Amino acid sequence: MRTATPEEMGLLVRILGIGIPSFFVFLWLTITSAIVAASGWGRLSRRFPARDDAPHLTLTRQTGKLGAAMFKSLLRLEACPLGLRVGMTRLIGPFHRSFEVPWGEIAAEPTTPFHVPRVLLRFGTPEAGTLAIPETAWQQLSARKGG
Repeated sequence: MRTATPEEMGLLVRILGIGIPSFFVFLWLTITSAIVAASGWGRLSRRFPARDDAPHLTLTRQTGKLGAAMFKSLLRLEACPLGLRVGMTRLIGPFHRSFEVPWGEIAAEPTTPFHVPRVLLRFGTPEAGTLAIPETAWQQLSARKGG
């Protein structure tokens, strides 16, 4: 049985040193892009672009179900003067911008799946998407709309 030469071992180490991390970055971006696509994030950010106004209230590490995708402790919800701004941690959506739905385009509907009080937010008419968040988060955000 032949043993590898030092040059072959060096090449193997370089290939593995670059190839394995590159594979995991590619895999991470593919999975997160599929999750964001299932949520309808792109459609919402095109229809409701975020403004630069300062929020009255920011809730970080929030859990919510946007479209068909569940975001556990990954959402940032902000009560802004003109609407609800929704963002996510950059680890999951490094290339996805926040969106801001005007207060007048949000219909809130209480729900209780699995005995957990939540609020289903319907965005726009016709409906462009939905977001289910904890009832307590919605109470805090809606109390601060407009200031």
